[in-house]
Amino acid sequence: MSRSFAGGASTDRVVFGTLASYTVRSLSLWFYITAVDAGVDRIYHWGTDLTTYIETIGINNATIRYAVGWATTDGIWTVPTPSTGAWHHLAITYDGGSVLNDPLIRIDDVAQTVTEAATPTLTLDTGTLAVGFGNHNTLFNAAFNGRVEHPGLWNGTLTAGNVTDLKNGYPPN
Repeated sequence: MSRSFAGGASTDRVVFGTLASYTVRSLSLWFYITAVDAGVDRIYHWGTDLTTYIETIGINNATIRYAVGWATTDGIWTVPTPSTGAWHHLAITYDGGSVLNDPLIRIDDVAQTVTEAATPTLTLDTGTLAVGFGNHNTLFNAAFNGRVEHPGLWNGTLTAGNVTDLKNGYPPN
């Protein structure tokens, strides 16, 4: 069963509680884009506000924007946004052990060409913060306009085979 989000200036969100961060992490979810609104439509947010976060995923115009909190400059990477009006599977694996590492991003089980929009600097942000989907709180003015289902977070790396399993509806082996 999927969860729909209203988009725009909506405060519509689902918060799953708090989770401690880890250096190597993976995320998988299914998403359906109804429309792309102005600003950064927040699909996923692990943090408390625009400046205190572990990681976020949003849609910004024609790109999916993956951002990871770092002490001085946050790392930001983008990939092309897939079509609206259809379900897509997204999987991201990131190793925050070095500022030189870029995330591995797969959409519909296809490895994406990742563009680094901002290079992270200093140390990876860590902490225990809220994990949620859709708009995080009233500070944000651009909630995701679409649906999310089957989100999962892992403390470790998802292999290409794991991602294929998840896309096909099976747990990762």
